[in-house]
Amino acid sequence: MAFYFVSTFANAQTPTKQRPYGYRGLKIITSLRLRFPDFQRAQQYFFLRIWSAPATLCQYVILGWFLGRQNTTSPLAIVVTTNVCNICLDLLFVMHYGMNTEGVALASVLAEFTGLVLGIFLITRNLPKCPRSLSWSTLFQYDKIKAMLLINSHLFVRTLCLIFTFSFFTVQGAKFGSATLAANAVLMNFQTFMAYALDGFAHAAEALIGRSLGAKNKALFQQSLKTTGLWSLMVALFFTLTFSLAGKDIINALTHSLSAPDGLIVSRRRREICQSEVRDSARGRLKFYPE
Repeated sequence: MAFYFVSTFANAQTPTKQRPYGYRGLKIITSLRLRFPDFQRAQQYFFLRIWSAPATLCQYVILGWFLGRQNTTSPLAIVVTTNVCNICLDLLFVMHYGMNTEGVALASVLAEFTGLVLGIFLITRNLPKCPRSLSWSTLFQYDKIKAMLLINSHLFVRTLCLIFTFSFFTVQGAKFGSATLAANAVLMNFQTFMAYALDGFAHAAEALIGRSLGAKNKALFQQSLKTTGLWSLMVALFFTLTFSLAGKDIINALTHSLSAPDGLIVSRRRREICQSEVRDSARGRLKFYPE
């Protein structure tokens, strides 16, 4: 099933089909209060970033396979490698070569495929450890597939709600202009920081609770539930306290440098106004300045 979705995305990314789908997806932005250069940069980012879709989907399958086998070291290596490559390539393409939007998108694409290559390599090292050889009859068992889909139905609905919320948040922020859109992107990083930490406990809980249910060990089930729940609560409180005390400093660190619109060098005063506008938007005090 995963390979079916990957092949579908790969087919959709051919030059004759990619742009019609891309323009349909970006059509909603045309009615928003984005300046033409901003919309043009969004298009440039989309049509490069979409090429990473097959690698991203394959990574989801690989990460799920490792987590299902209670191997958390390999997913950690894949995620860390992907993000470190993304950061390094961003600095190289944007800061060194001045590629701006295209550099950010290209860095993400190359980082996703780097993570995919590492994931395939790790799978080849773990496959010989499988207790038995795989066959089509083993892979496609209707009863087990149905049970798996029923178990994950709530998670599927939760994921749809999250995707809708993030998309709605982005679209509504864009209606107020580029500054608010940028400020919301800064605020979303706060959620991303917390999600990376809490997802680790969520994945651990899935593996441990799944093992306890399979072994019908009620004591292990309760212990796993209490331990992961307690640590999740402690980490959530830590992030809440950190954001409350150092939120402004984090925002200033994330917005210390803004690229000039249309690739032109603007005056220092205008640059300070743009920075102040984004910071104030992120802090909930949006200011409006004359063009």
